[in-house]
Amino acid sequence: MRLTKQNALRKLLLCCCVLVVAVSEIACSAESTLVTDTSFIVISKGKYSDYYHINYTLNPDNTRLSLDDTRPNAFENENGQFEVYLDKNLFPIAAPMCRNTIILRMPGTNPFGSQVQQSISEKKALFERIQSMVNTHSGSVEVVIELNPYVKKIRNKPLTLELTQCNVFFRQAQNQYVNYPGKLKKSIIREK
Repeated sequence: MRLTKQNALRKLLLCCCVLVVAVSEIACSAESTLVTDTSFIVISKGKYSDYYHINYTLNPDNTRLSLDDTRPNAFENENGQFEVYLDKNLFPIAAPMCRNTIILRMPGTNPFGSQVQQSISEKKALFERIQSMVNTHSGSVEVVIELNPYVKKIRNKPLTLELTQCNVFFRQAQNQYVNYPGKLKKSIIREK
């Protein structure tokens, strides 16, 4: 009887040790995906919550036009909406729910908003610059990404953010793509 209790105790201790090691490895691997330098994140105070924006450089190594190489991505949407795909491992914000890819989506232009055709034309021009960069495997395109609404703050100091979904958005306001981070100006700065 005593020998059985000792064996049971040993097995229990062994299981506890294995569990502690497993939890420790998971915690360490999760922590390593968190970004420590967040100086590139711009926070804008909103009415109900903070908005997080980043300047991000798209390049042929971190950006794809399609998830399936047999289906090319073309700008076919009449409202200016399009998406490109980012390599999760090269993106500066942790995305633990995503396998390999984060979708970077351009919101559609409201057809009842202001400057509809100009907004769609600017979005198309941006898509064509990204498409050219990816297809020629050269150059880069600077964009502004809004992490909301699929972002949560893990801690304040140091600021640590994490994506809760595999989507982020090109920044848009007033029915237009916004090519700068931070507080909105009265009129959006237009790309030349």
